[in-house]
Amino acid sequence: MKRYFTLVIAVLAVFVSSCSYDDTALVGDLNDLREEVESLKGRVDAQQTLLNALANQLTITSIEETADGYLITFSDNSTLTIKHGRDGADGKDGADGKDGADGRDGADGKDGADGLDSAIVDVVWDDESVTFTLSDGTVLVLPRVKDEGTDTPDTPDTPDTPVEGIVAVDLGLSVKWASCNVGATSPEEYGDYFAWGETSPKSSYTWENYQYWVDYNGDGRLDYGEFTIHSDISGTQYDAARANWGGSWRMPTHAEMDELLDNCNWYWTTMNGVDGVLVTGPNANTIFLPAAGYRYGSSSNYVGTYGYYWSSTPNEVNVDGAYYLIFFSGGHDWNWGSRDDGRSVRPVSE
Repeated sequence: MKRYFTLVIAVLAVFVSSCSYDDTALVGDLNDLREEVESLKGRVDAQQTLLNALANQLTITSIEETADGYLITFSDNSTLTIKHGRDGADGKDGADGKDGADGRDGADGKDGADGLDSAIVDVVWDDESVTFTLSDGTVLVLPRVKDEGTDTPDTPDTPDTPVEGIVAVDLGLSVKWASCNVGATSPEEYGDYFAWGETSPKSSYTWENYQYWVDYNGDGRLDYGEFTIHSDISGTQYDAARANWGGSWRMPTHAEMDELLDNCNWYWTTMNGVDGVLVTGPNANTIFLPAAGYRYGSSSNYVGTYGYYWSSTPNEVNVDGAYYLIFFSGGHDWNWGSRDDGRSVRPVSE
């Protein structure tokens, strides 16, 4: 019996020893994953810093090469650190082969190619500007001050307006675009919604309360003769921008919206928690258009996912419609829609 008991103890000892587990590799993998998550957060933060700088019309006052990348300083004294990529890690040894034959050692991993944070893959600069290339191919250009420490950025024009802080941004196009929507005081605010040709927001947007259509014959049809407005309203008494802001502000025409679409770079992004597009003009100046959605009846639709911005131009064929700008995360274009819908207005000025 004593011999049998001793044998049982020996077997249990072998079993316990065979179940022991070395978690060193697992701990190492977890640490690597934690580092990768922190690195990814830094890359996202770097890209967002650039987009915010563009949206806020900042310039770059200095760019300094460091041991591991670049230190960028903006005109508001904020900074951005961009680091070179790290070399690739050595490859792991190969596992032992079957049938007792030793497996071959794994080849050393190749060194990672030198690069910057994966969100920003290239930085090039001259005396006038700094160009950043993002990993998806998007190119962002920020101006540099001409004489560091002496010159300041050009002050945007501020046409007469009752709203403090609104500026006319020169994008390098035929007109200047306002920095925010009618009814807003900052670029990311949605502002008010207007039916086409009306100059005041309201709680509900329907044909029944649209000011410039009257169903004279009571058949509910939207006939040409039942509409008051048949021509472009930019700068007229039907212009929501002119009525609310005064001065030289007005609604953009269809042609001016086409110019914005065709000659600018559009980038879906987030500003202060609000989704929308950053529009960069040929001269590298920018405006931010929030995805404010639109109003129909008393409901708000597609807020945060789509932007709908009225032009001043009516549809030539469909008398109940007018042209507007539309954008979302996957694209941007113009369209036309019912005049009674409540949409955003982003003014322009000469």
